[in-house]
Amino acid sequence: MTPEEVALLSELTIIIPTYNRPLELERAIEFWRDTPVTVHILDGSEKPWFPLGHIKSASTVTYHHIPAEKDQAPMDSIFQRILYGSKLPVTKFSAFGCDDDFYTISGLVESLEILKSDNSIDAVAGRVLTYQKSGHVDMSWWCKYLGWKDNEKLRSEDISVRAVQKKNWFLYAVCRTDCWQKFLSTSYTPRSFTKSQDYAHEWMMMRLSTALFRTIFLEKFLTVRQATVEGANLPSALSWHDWLTLEEYSGQVLELRSQLQRGFSAVSSDQALNEITANRLVDTEIHKALMEKSKTVGSKQSSNLIKRSLVRNLPNWLKNIYVLALPASSAVGLKKYRLRFLFLLLNRWGVGFDKREIVRIEKILLMPREELRLRANI
Repeated sequence: MTPEEVALLSELTIIIPTYNRPLELERAIEFWRDTPVTVHILDGSEKPWFPLGHIKSASTVTYHHIPAEKDQAPMDSIFQRILYGSKLPVTKFSAFGCDDDFYTISGLVESLEILKSDNSIDAVAGRVLTYQKSGHVDMSWWCKYLGWKDNEKLRSEDISVRAVQKKNWFLYAVCRTDCWQKFLSTSYTPRSFTKSQDYAHEWMMMRLSTALFRTIFLEKFLTVRQATVEGANLPSALSWHDWLTLEEYSGQVLELRSQLQRGFSAVSSDQALNEITANRLVDTEIHKALMEKSKTVGSKQSSNLIKRSLVRNLPNWLKNIYVLALPASSAVGLKKYRLRFLFLLLNRWGVGFDKREIVRIEKILLMPREELRLRANI
């Protein structure tokens, strides 16, 4: 890292909430320990996995143990840790992370350069690389959200224009700390709907991320994340459709409208516009839920699903030839490539990346735990 990059990265804080995942934390410590980025680990485990305070082998990483209170619901405990962590940064810029995810250093540097040089930008997002680890030595990689593009309307000075745009992030971005703190405070304060429909918080985050931040999007990787394990994130027993449309939950939906409006007030003093925008977004979501309830899968969509299913069962050499001939928007659905082949695809698709840092992340993910613990002085 150059002295200029060190100075830039020193102005960034990342918070990492976690629960009972010491191996993932050891990898995170290994990744961040030689960087000037301030990192706060917020652990809700029953017992602490590391000594409290600064990690000896990683002076910029601080470990906080915040166990759940007696009879506290898991969701309330998560919210409590995130709200606690949101108050910790004293740097100009902040970001949210998870224990099994990484930010690319090159992506962070470019993001911070933009934020430092242009006060009209509040957040910088970028491309997403995902990984899946099978056993001790087997890794597969792919990209997510290749349909995301930079959108000038996300930088409009009119909050009602920004609010209705399609999202290209809702949690992972490098942000100005003051706006980021307001975003997390609004999104993670428990409400009457928290227990009955926790997706309401995620939906609200997606809408607030477009409205509160004037965002620029990078055509390069900013985050490297573990692929979502199918079935790991189970939906609420109460469907989103029923919660939005049934009369018995109308009071909670009304509170969602109020919370959304309150969030808009963090960056807009026009309360009438804030209320209109919040109501328009919720009404649109209710209309969408009613329409999707009766919609059937079209023949074209079914055809695409069948085609992708067939291609996934082809021999690897034949599948690779097929994928190379496809545009990114089609090929991304096929998933799971070896890193060497993925680099070929990324070059073809025009996605920016630093090969060395992705290889380094893979090395950390495959590093034996004994070596991780030795290097972290655990």
